Amino acid sequence: MDLGKNYRNGTKKTQISNGVILIFLMVFSIILFFSVPYFKSQFELSSTMVIHKEIAEDLYPSVISDSRGNTHVAWQSDRNGNWDIYHTVLRAEGGEEEFISLTRNLDDDLFPSLLEDEHGYIWVVWARFGSDGTSICTQRPTTEVGGAGTDKL
Repeated sequence: MDLGKNYRNGTKKTQISNGVILIFLMVFSIILFFSVPYFKSQFELSSTMVIHKEIAEDLYPSVISDSRGNTHVAWQSDRNGNWDIYHTVLRAEGGEEEFISLTRNLDDDLFPSLLEDEHGYIWVVWARFGSDGTSICTQRPTTEVGGAGTDKL
């Protein structure tokens, strides 16, 4: 049975010339050439700045920018054998304050959150899991180690 010149053994025979393949590859290359920079610019991140690196687990960062343009970062770390809260400031004019430990106790202090109040004061709030139960704590960090004191809510 003869199915015609476009069919052989029950399948359609398709012929694509070398010229069509070459044109397709050229168009695809042009599209790719102009698309890559666009897509790269959409997903390109700024350079990564490591605030603090230590052989410990530093987790759950909280970040805010205050009304003066400074960036505050608070996080939890187990570098002292239990979970404590740390804080640092990245100054708008450049530079970084030393990070400070806001907590130094045997309880686990977790999940920090930052807030700037209407007077421009920065507050750190976190959960404390201790021998006397669970508490929500707050502190206004200062540049002195240990901060301004911790209050339980």
